[in-house]
Amino acid sequence: MHHLFLSPHYDDAIYSCGGTIAKLAQAKQQVTVLTVCAGYPTSASISPYAQSLHDRWGFSDHSAVNEMIEIRRQEDKNALNIVGADGLYFDIPDCIYRHGEEPESWFYQSDDDIFGRLNGAEDSLISVIARSILDIADKFSPNPNNIRVYIPLTIGNHVDHQLVRYAAERAFGAETLTYYQDYPYSKDREQLKNYENSIDWASTINYLGEEDIYQKIQAVAAYRSQISTFWSDEQAMGTEVREFLRAWGNGELFWRYTPTL
Repeated sequence: MHHLFLSPHYDDAIYSCGGTIAKLAQAKQQVTVLTVCAGYPTSASISPYAQSLHDRWGFSDHSAVNEMIEIRRQEDKNALNIVGADGLYFDIPDCIYRHGEEPESWFYQSDDDIFGRLNGAEDSLISVIARSILDIADKFSPNPNNIRVYIPLTIGNHVDHQLVRYAAERAFGAETLTYYQDYPYSKDREQLKNYENSIDWASTINYLGEEDIYQKIQAVAAYRSQISTFWSDEQAMGTEVREFLRAWGNGELFWRYTPTL
């Protein structure tokens, strides 16, 4: 069985299901993490909003955007090496760099934008990603029964998470996919209620051993540039990740769409 995890950004799959990835790899399963929004900006400039995020991540030299992305990719490679997974990358830029035909007609220019609705101009991008994911899956296994695809549930409503989910559902159909809870957005249990209360969605917990949890925390720590986005420091991150996993019985929760007739 080949396990293909679709990650909107360099860190999402590890944040959300790094323990499961480590456990699968330890069991000698084939595991690949495909990061979708991993490309370089297509414009020489970036928006003021993107610049503010670069400042938060510790990259004040806005002329070195490509260097920043290379650093983030190396962080990802380090994280995947810790959990024993392979990595693949699409060349689609993060939403904060995407724009219309005019170079500075940015699609997403605020927190409200990136946690809002996917821009209608990106529907064609969904189809492009869907075809590319299918090509990757076919290369891994022409038999769909020999590959399991994991995608974000889109807790938190980040537009890049929506982009990946829509593309995967367009490619494979929702009923064939395994959905993971987008951490750390999934700390907000209120956002899970629509799924918990629906008869069309079923959840399962993948219980983790201490080594799986340790490897996950080490892998999350590998994304050094992102620690300050969600935690005060690395120690606080480790404590919070353990507490979150403990709330699910030391496991990671996954969902399947099982519509009733």
